[in-house]
Amino acid sequence: MQRIAVTSQNFRTVTGHAGKTRRFIVYGEQDGAPVELERLDLPMEQSFHELRGAPHPLDGSSVLITSGCSENFVHNIAKRGIRVCMVDAETTPLAAASAWLAGSLQALPVPAGLSQEDDHHHHDHHQHRHQHRHGQGHGHGPHHEHHDDHPCCGHGHDEQADA
Repeated sequence: MQRIAVTSQNFRTVTGHAGKTRRFIVYGEQDGAPVELERLDLPMEQSFHELRGAPHPLDGSSVLITSGCSENFVHNIAKRGIRVCMVDAETTPLAAASAWLAGSLQALPVPAGLSQEDDHHHHDHHQHRHQHRHGQGHGHGPHHEHHDDHPCCGHGHDEQADA
């Protein structure tokens, strides 16, 4: 059975900062539709950012859907066999899981050449991704990159034009 994990700090919408997220909704699949299996409310020590390679309750998931994460996160979670997808922050977890099962979401490519240590010790050199609907969020369109000193989320900013 496919396990679909969705970052949701409020259990109502897909939230970002996947590495620090502690709340997830996990879905399975029944007759092509998502079925909620469990809601996880983990202690801080079990966030991916703190875990550093130890077993995690989401191990065995096929995909993790979020509205924001670093490239290092994508790289490190790929080592666990989990793909990452991005959706708008306003998306409900159920809609995100449904979109994955319908094939309308694509997993992010796994960046090459990053190490697990980069994610924990060299924060000023990583790229940070998260999405907003047009006209919301930071005012840069739906796709943009971040660095660590940005005032909205603790990450700096390196705008890239939308293609």
